[in-house]
Amino acid sequence: MTGNLSITGMSPVHVGSGKVYSQLDYIAEGQTVHVLDFDSILAELNPSSIDDLTREIEENFKGNIWKGNVSEFLGRYKLEWKKHVEHTIPLRGTIGDNEIRRFIKTGNEIYIPGSSIKGAIRTAILSSILNAAPQRVQQVKGGIVNYFNDREVNRLLQGRGAQDDLLRALQVSDCIVDDPTGSTTITAVDILHLRKPQDSIPMFYEVLKEHFSGHGSIKIDAPLVASGNVNAGAFKLSKDNVIKALNDFSHEIVKHELETLASTGFPAFKPAIGFYLELDKQLKGLQQGEFIARLGMGSSSIAVTLYLVLRRDRDILEKILHRAGYFTFNERDSRNPDEIISQDGRDPVLINRSAKQRPKLGETWYCKIKRDRNRHLVLATPIERINDDIIHPVTRKLAASAKASSGNWDMVPMGWVRGKWT
Repeated sequence: MTGNLSITGMSPVHVGSGKVYSQLDYIAEGQTVHVLDFDSILAELNPSSIDDLTREIEENFKGNIWKGNVSEFLGRYKLEWKKHVEHTIPLRGTIGDNEIRRFIKTGNEIYIPGSSIKGAIRTAILSSILNAAPQRVQQVKGGIVNYFNDREVNRLLQGRGAQDDLLRALQVSDCIVDDPTGSTTITAVDILHLRKPQDSIPMFYEVLKEHFSGHGSIKIDAPLVASGNVNAGAFKLSKDNVIKALNDFSHEIVKHELETLASTGFPAFKPAIGFYLELDKQLKGLQQGEFIARLGMGSSSIAVTLYLVLRRDRDILEKILHRAGYFTFNERDSRNPDEIISQDGRDPVLINRSAKQRPKLGETWYCKIKRDRNRHLVLATPIERINDDIIHPVTRKLAASAKASSGNWDMVPMGWVRGKWT
């Protein structure tokens, strides 16, 4: 039986199309972005000027960066840009000269792909399986490379192969947004480092804003599950179990992020902490059939991988961080006496020259290492730590929310939605 799926936004959501609005595609005016219709522009342009306009674009438009002012550029060809606006989108933030990453659409219809929803369910189910039976971590340990899509982890759901995948029996439609025009905005997104949040890197995304609503369908193919043609041994696929897995996984994310962001002590993360505190309350007050999940860009590896489960095993953690480990830097480099090296193992370990932090003689560091092909030596990059815990990832993407404090946008985590399966 097919069930109804409704989704409401809790924070800005972005599912990318892979396309962008370049600097030549729009003009920003106050808190509005006007997207230009270049077909309309070319239709009005005097045919004798088309070659000149094309040449000027080729000369001044490199790497999606436009040298100059678009309004002035069009004015030189006696074109009034306001007559050639395809559509307008509200803007949060001061955009400057930035690309805008576009949301996935069919024509002009914006939607959340069923694959994004199903991907969130898959990760939550895998997390549920490993949490319910910790011995399974040892079962998959040998095959883990990047802690997400590895063969041994997938076997928890696939058994002998993709043809046995349990989630073949779960069908999720695309989620159609109820008011696509009124639900979208362009928002500033800051990439904040947990140690140096003041050094943010702003980017701009077309997003579904808070409180958007959408609808789709979801179905469990019970006869397929019962047929024995899918691997139903590790997880009992039912509506209640899927919803519980989603909410348990979201609770783990919220708990981890509250602890991590609070431990930094930086004011820049206060709005995000407040958001997670409210999210924690909502998780505890969910009704029958309701769930909270994280979708799309900005979810970070915390939400789209099994990091929160697998990090508990130190061996796995070192493996997934690309050959990480502890090294005592106990000697000076004979080739460069100003550098400290580690001789704990067979090969000397040198600190990567691009590393911003460097050990002192006798210090033990936790480092990510890689072999230098030219010198046949191992280079180490110190891994960020807070309160002696390994922090991964070390950055967070936060988007401008509808709420503003002291004249500035509050920056909150991306991708959170509330859903109901009826």
